[in-house]
Amino acid sequence: MTAELRAYQVHNCPGCGEDRSHPVNLGDPPLRRCDRCSVVYAPQYADPSEVYVEGYLFGETPFGLDLMHPIFQAFLAQAAATRLRLIEKVVGPNASFLDVGCGTGELLAVARARGWTTTGVEPVSQSAEYAIQQRGLQVIPDLLERSGLPEHSFDVVSAFHVVEHMIDAQSFLRTLSRWAKPGGHVVVEVPNWRSFHRRNAGPGWEGLRPLEHLGHYGPETLKATMRRAGLRPVLVRTPTFLWARQTLDHRLDALGLYKWKGRSRPQRVFGRPGQLKGEAVIVPRRLTALALAGLGATYERLGVGQVVLAIAEVPPPTSEPSARSAGDPSATQ
Repeated sequence: MTAELRAYQVHNCPGCGEDRSHPVNLGDPPLRRCDRCSVVYAPQYADPSEVYVEGYLFGETPFGLDLMHPIFQAFLAQAAATRLRLIEKVVGPNASFLDVGCGTGELLAVARARGWTTTGVEPVSQSAEYAIQQRGLQVIPDLLERSGLPEHSFDVVSAFHVVEHMIDAQSFLRTLSRWAKPGGHVVVEVPNWRSFHRRNAGPGWEGLRPLEHLGHYGPETLKATMRRAGLRPVLVRTPTFLWARQTLDHRLDALGLYKWKGRSRPQRVFGRPGQLKGEAVIVPRRLTALALAGLGATYERLGVGQVVLAIAEVPPPTSEPSARSAGDPSATQ
């Protein structure tokens, strides 16, 4: 089905606009690495009007994911709690929060329960309707620019797993900034190009998503892209989302330990039978869970965790950008 989609060529780096690049030995056709800022990007992408359609977040299209699967819902709730804790480290609690590309509203629901004033924007109407009807959230089923929301009115404007879809990440980040208050914050999260997960998975990396993900960022290249958009990064983390009720295979997958997945001996030694959402599964033994959690923490310290989460300040209009913010730091991955 994906072969029938219209595909467009990518001539410029999504991170900085440079047209010079060289091939990366991954993907078919191979990805490109920008000669200026080192962002890795896809050479082509599918027509967005054919990708972001009804069913995109319900497992009903060649793209997207089935967010409604009970195990995935449990994962999303845990990930949302982790994300919000990181945001509150910088912003504090009970602020106003706009989530752009909010999907079915998992993060907004957690934020609202913690006392935040929440608003979402979601262009896929089926996903927006679920957030409104099933979760009682305030979500506008449209693009941010057509939402009618007043600019410069939110303490936090976030976009989780949206930047990697953008043909011009700088322009998108500037757009997010327009809806944040002066001195407010923009929060984004992307798959981590530098992750152990990606390095070990090769062409099977779940963050690759040919024709859908245009830009691939590590911690440094994402920070540099945010600076070029006029933002001031204040916190960058690379978490790996592990949670108490995960199966052994899910934890191994999140950590990029693919050679251990599904093998009978590791399952017997490191796992035990359990139940998750009514399904019979193999869950990690207690010491195994502690060891894998420690490994995830090590990944984060080394910058090779599953995703990159970055929080940046929106400078007040009267402040002058620093030389580092205005320049091109030519970050490397």
